[in-house]
Amino acid sequence: MEEGLAQMESPFTSKFGTNFAPSPKEILDIQKILLEPAKELHVLDEQIAHLQTRRDKLKSFIDNHRALLSPIRRVPSDILREIFVQCLPEDRLPTHNIHQAPLLLTGICRSWREVAITTPRLWNRIHIWLRYPRSPPITEFFHSLMKASAEGLDLWLERSGTMPLTLSLHASTPSSLSSRDPWNFNTNGGRVKDIEMLYINFARHLLPYAARWKSLSITISARVMDFLKALPEEFELTSLEEFRPTRPPEMMNWEALDVVFRRSPSLRSVQLDDGYLERLSIPCGNLTEVAISGLREDVLFHNFKRVLSPSCASLRHCTLDILIPMNSTIWAIVGSPVVLPMLHTLKVQIRSPQIPTIALALQHLFDAITAPMLKTLHITSRNYLFHNDCLDRLPFVPFLERSGCTLSSFALDLPVKVADLIAVFRLAPSLVELKLRDSNIKEANAPLSEFFDALTPTPMDPDVLCPRLESLTCVRCSASASASLIALAEARNCIEPRCPGIQKLKRMRVSLRDFAADPEIPAKLKGLREQGMVVQWSSPPDLCRKLVNEQMWSDGLPMTSLHNSDWEPDPSDTHFY
Repeated sequence: MEEGLAQMESPFTSKFGTNFAPSPKEILDIQKILLEPAKELHVLDEQIAHLQTRRDKLKSFIDNHRALLSPIRRVPSDILREIFVQCLPEDRLPTHNIHQAPLLLTGICRSWREVAITTPRLWNRIHIWLRYPRSPPITEFFHSLMKASAEGLDLWLERSGTMPLTLSLHASTPSSLSSRDPWNFNTNGGRVKDIEMLYINFARHLLPYAARWKSLSITISARVMDFLKALPEEFELTSLEEFRPTRPPEMMNWEALDVVFRRSPSLRSVQLDDGYLERLSIPCGNLTEVAISGLREDVLFHNFKRVLSPSCASLRHCTLDILIPMNSTIWAIVGSPVVLPMLHTLKVQIRSPQIPTIALALQHLFDAITAPMLKTLHITSRNYLFHNDCLDRLPFVPFLERSGCTLSSFALDLPVKVADLIAVFRLAPSLVELKLRDSNIKEANAPLSEFFDALTPTPMDPDVLCPRLESLTCVRCSASASASLIALAEARNCIEPRCPGIQKLKRMRVSLRDFAADPEIPAKLKGLREQGMVVQWSSPPDLCRKLVNEQMWSDGLPMTSLHNSDWEPDPSDTHFY
């Protein structure tokens, strides 16, 4: 082979890489020169192909034998079952998706399939999402799809054995409010009813397993809820502990819901709309977790007393979503504060454009209860900007003083003063987690840096706010506070022996509302990460380095820019440090 290469000399070498065009005689000379090299190249290609085939066979032989030595083959079935269970999603329910556990585990090999199918804990939780065709009519394909989905559901639940079931059913139906939905054109409603009837027939496949329902979440139309009426008379849902129906009250099937509430003696957790409290007999005395949305000012405190009353001594977790329109009248709750001895978590979201109304509603709310065991308190607002308005005082401070509770988690999204913020945290020395939205913290009496300084230990002053703080989230913070925040993180990350009782800060999330130009910030944050702190800093990009998007101005301002949430930055236009 080397001899052949040595003989590869050509009178045309000097012409390589040029625009030289050979004459007819030179073309014949070049073709003659290439005869022997072409033959040699063909021989080499055959040898390479032969060697490649031999290599592939050897590799396959070796790989197949090494696969037999894989440790996973020797894992006992009971250990394999535990591994499979850990493959299930933690933040949501599994779905009927062959690309995700548990269905994914049934397609690896025969032995894994047998283990997965015979592991009931893989099959006792499921989220079902039913969707209708984009355009009428209902075809034979959709009928066959619904039939196959029902058969798949039966097979899934049969594999759950005798395990308690956690079920979520979301069935989309055409909206009668949308004039653009093709289902609402030239129809008397029969087509939509046909979809709902298919959904009802599907939902009835859940009924044979009703004795094992532990948690049931449904987002379905009032008519589809009729499937609940098919439960046998006198049948008790003795295992049902959690029920979460989701629909506006005006679209609810009260008779169907009443079937569930009347027959669920073990019910402990509910998610309700305010209207449910007026129409249904809900066993509030047994509840440990309640989430109520759509609370209106005219019935807020009437229904509030039904849920947070002396009979609700077992209540541990309460979430209230309160909507108060402009110029509403807030009625005080008459009587002594109700003691909720087991209340562990209270989350209040209040929506109103008027600060005095918010303050009065919160005052009446917190004046009505005492919670000595409260650990988590979240008070947030939504969809409103308060400009220069501010709460004169924090309406929940007397509640904390009266309760004598030891808060471990606190979140606040209300327009408050820095001085008041410092005062309230004097009452929470055991706080571990803190979440604030800084755009609503006013600096009328003190700069914002004073609050962060109060959280920062120094050798001269180790007495700081919240000495047990481990997690800090500050959303929509001004870039001017960056230096104070980093100083706080660095001081809390390197706790010296001279500061006993102060915990190390483990997590810090900061979302700035404007770009921080300090070039040292990335290096300092990198140092914190290298020392083990989980740090996430973000802001809008540096607009000084961006040019105007001419297309945006020529086509008009995009509608999405008019409706962006003021709470979170757009991930597609965010700078991470």
